[in-house]
Amino acid sequence: MCRVLVVDRDQTTGTLLARTLGTYEVVTASSAQQALWDIKEFKPSLMFLSAEIMDFGDDILLRRLDRFRAVIVMTAGHLDDEVEADYLERGAAAVIRKPFSLRKVLALTNRLFALLELDKDLTEYSTRLVESTKKLRAAHLMLAHAV
Repeated sequence: MCRVLVVDRDQTTGTLLARTLGTYEVVTASSAQQALWDIKEFKPSLMFLSAEIMDFGDDILLRRLDRFRAVIVMTAGHLDDEVEADYLERGAAAVIRKPFSLRKVLALTNRLFALLELDKDLTEYSTRLVESTKKLRAAHLMLAHAV
């Protein structure tokens, strides 16, 4: 399921992103605490997280960034390269700078969901391959004992 959580203190930005991503199921949050609740209840696949949330001392999300099962895209107005690298090292898939192009946001979202679908397909294929390998080994053992 294509679920997106948009976390931004600026409700206008959150609403704008939600409308842009209207083909997906979108929930917005304006605080770290609300976002943590939404992550638990809504279980998003993708999360747009505003770096400004951290500027207000609400770094609980940043400390937990690598634990989320969602793909994280950080959004920020002004970032130096070191801070951007820090977000990427902590697990963000991408960083986009405000003001951002809504076309770019939609293209990035579509691409990330396509990659998530591919990852899901590969995981299912891998699971089937492991099961088939187990069956082949069992059949091989049965043949070896029969001979």
